[in-house]
Amino acid sequence: VMTQAGRVVARANALFLRRGEQPSGNRFTTTVTMPPVPPLTDAVADDVATLTWSYGKDGDTPSLGLDAWLHHGPKFIWTRERGVIVDGV
Repeated sequence: VMTQAGRVVARANALFLRRGEQPSGNRFTTTVTMPPVPPLTDAVADDVATLTWSYGKDGDTPSLGLDAWLHHGPKFIWTRERGVIVDGV
């Protein structure tokens, strides 16, 4: 979900497919819970256009950049564009 000025301006979903036969029997699944939105910080230079936080195996601790993705398992990402994305919102 993308928000700007407190309003939803875009949504996206992804579906990853695998070629070949599907496994028989029950498949393990869980509900997807996103980590919380990272807090805003005033310590970022004005010329930085995009901030990115990645979450990996330690789901409560964000990492700037993609360092938290260096493992096999669930991965989440938050990005914050600091400029206007949708004109007129």
